[in-house]
Amino acid sequence: MRTRNILIGLIEHLDEFESSTAQDGTLDMADFVNFLNQKVVVEKLETRQDSGDQAPWLTDMGNETETVIARLVTVMNRYAKSYIKRALEGSLIQTGEEFSFLLYLMTNQSLTKSELIFKNVLEKTSGMEVIKRLLKLGLVEEREDENDKRSKRLSLTLSGRQEILKVLPIMQKVSSLVAGNLTLPERQTLAYLLAKLDHYHNDIFATDKQSDFEELSEKYLGAKSGVIDHLNPEQIDHP
Repeated sequence: MRTRNILIGLIEHLDEFESSTAQDGTLDMADFVNFLNQKVVVEKLETRQDSGDQAPWLTDMGNETETVIARLVTVMNRYAKSYIKRALEGSLIQTGEEFSFLLYLMTNQSLTKSELIFKNVLEKTSGMEVIKRLLKLGLVEEREDENDKRSKRLSLTLSGRQEILKVLPIMQKVSSLVAGNLTLPERQTLAYLLAKLDHYHNDIFATDKQSDFEELSEKYLGAKSGVIDHLNPEQIDHP
C-alpha cells in the first residue's frame, strides 16, 4: 500500500493537532488543514533571509506572523509595481493606478469621481491626480451628474477603450508573473485569503476615514494579545 506512510504521518499529525488545541475547543477540518500547511508545507518552504544578525529580539515578542504578513504584502506590492512599470513602457497608460481606473470604467458605463477613487482605495488627493492625467491624455471624459450637479461623472473615451484593450494582454502576463511559482490550489487559496482581508479593510476604509491610528487600533485591535504598545531600548541587545 503506497499510502501507508502518508496515513501513519497523518495520524501522528492529527494527534499533535488535538494536543495543541484547548480541551474545550471545537475541532474542524479547516483548522486541521491549516495546521498541516504550517507543519508540512511551511517548514519545507524555501524563503530568502533578509534580516540582520541583530533581528532575533523581534521574533521573540509574540507578533511574528502578523509582522511577516504586513511586510510581505508590502514587498509584493513593490514587485508588482516594478513589473507593471516595465510592462507599460510605450503605452499612454503609465501606472497601475491609471490602468485600474480605466478598467473600472471599462466595466461600468460611468462612475462619479468619488466612486472611482473609492473603488481604487485611494485618498481623494491622489485619486484626483490620476483622474487629471487621464483627462489630459483624452482617455476619459467627464460630464455633469444629472442627479447631483456638484458631481462629475467619468466614462471611457474611444481612445481610452482602445488603449486599455491594447495593454490588457500584457497586464494579464503581469498577473501571471506576480502569481509566480504558486500552484493552482495555492493561487486559489491566496485569492480567497486576500479577498477576505480586502473585505475587512475596505469596511474600515469606508467608515473610519476620520479616525487616527490610535482610534483604529483601539476599535479593531483592542486588548488583542501579542500587540506591543511600546519598546524599551534596553530590551534590544546591542553588540
